[in-house]
Amino acid sequence: MSRTKTKSGEINFYLRYSYDSGAEERKRKIRKAIMPIGIVVVAFLIVFAYFTIPALMKKSEMQNYKDYATNPTTLQQYNDAKGLVAERNEKSDRLKEYNNLLASIASMPKASEAVMLEVENSLSGATATSYSFEAGTGTLAVLVKSSSVTTLPIIVTKLKETGTFRTVTYKGYEGSDGKYTTTITCQYKYNME
Repeated sequence: MSRTKTKSGEINFYLRYSYDSGAEERKRKIRKAIMPIGIVVVAFLIVFAYFTIPALMKKSEMQNYKDYATNPTTLQQYNDAKGLVAERNEKSDRLKEYNNLLASIASMPKASEAVMLEVENSLSGATATSYSFEAGTGTLAVLVKSSSVTTLPIIVTKLKETGTFRTVTYKGYEGSDGKYTTTITCQYKYNME
C-alpha cells in the first residue's frame, strides 16, 4: 500500500484511523522505565572509562619503559654511553690539571734577556762565567769572576737595586791575587704558594 504525502491543511484519515494511543502509552512507559537505567549505565561507563583508560595507558607506558630498560641493545648502549661519559670526565679532569700546570708555569719567573742584561750591567767590571736558573724556585745562580774582592758587595747591592729579585746573597769568595770567584744567588720576587 502506498502512502501519499499530505499537503499542508489536508488530513490523512488512514493515519488517524490506524493510530493506537495505547501503543504510544506503552512505548512512553518503557522509555520512562529504561531511561533512568540507561542514564545510570552511561554514567557508569563514562566514570569507568575516565578512570580505567588513563590507568591502562599508564600501564602500557610503564610496560614500554620496562621493555626498553631491559632490552639488551639498550643496556649495551647505556653501558657504552656510561663508559664514554667516564672517559670524557677523566679527560676533562686531566685537561684541568694541564691548564693549572700551564698557568703555574706561565706565572713562574723567566730568565729573560732583559733580566740577564740587568745582571750584566750590575757586574761593575767583573765577569759572569756561568749562569744556572731554576724556574720552579725562581733562583738564578751567577758564577762571578772578579779581580777585586771589594767589587763583590757592590755587585750584590746593584743586583738588589734592580728590583727584580727578592733576595741577593753570596757566601764568601775563593781565590787570591786578583782572581776571585763567588756564586751570587738571586731569588726572584715570586710567590711559590
